[in-house]
Amino acid sequence: MLFWLNEVRKDFSKAERIDYARRLERIESLKAEKRKAATQFGGHGNISTTTGTTRDTVASKLGIGSGKQYEKEKFISENRSTLTPEDFADWDEGKLSTNKV
Repeated sequence: MLFWLNEVRKDFSKAERIDYARRLERIESLKAEKRKAATQFGGHGNISTTTGTTRDTVASKLGIGSGKQYEKEKFISENRSTLTPEDFADWDEGKLSTNKV
């Protein structure tokens, strides 16, 4: 019965995805700080040596594309009041490209 529930799940809107990405960004930033602190003191321990920026990591995990694309979508979400409600809704539903906003 659980498999049926996944089939009717609605995909996240862009705004919902960006809200989740912001939370993930905080987590990834903390991980990056720990990695940085570990390397400053000459130890490696069990800390991953992942390279790249936090925004690139978040974008990759969410399938947004690049960190630059994530930044654009985050900007639109944070500045939704500068768009008409119709344009924001079209962007949020994927009907309007991030690059066209």
